[in-house]
Amino acid sequence: MPKSIHTVNSFEKLFKDNYAKLCHFALQFLKDEDAAKDIVQETFVTFWDAQENLDLDEKVINSFLYASVRNACFNKLRRLKLENTYLNNQDAGSYRRCHWPKCNDQV
Repeated sequence: MPKSIHTVNSFEKLFKDNYAKLCHFALQFLKDEDAAKDIVQETFVTFWDAQENLDLDEKVINSFLYASVRNACFNKLRRLKLENTYLNNQDAGSYRRCHWPKCNDQV
């Protein structure tokens, strides 16, 4: 692998060589193909922006890509869990308001 990814051709090669593998990796966490693809694409954008600050050794690049995808998956899963918790609490609150009128006066 070339020492510089700054050229579009080098970046394209890196993308083509790793995109499918990283999507499969992300899919193991998310179980959602579209979300996995989005995360991998965002990771490549982040890599393009951050590459000036990285040692462009092949091992470092692979570590960066896999760690970034893994962390983005964990963040997405945390957000989904938080959203589900919030929605479940909203549903419970609306049930209470609808079926227990005395509680409505206190809310």
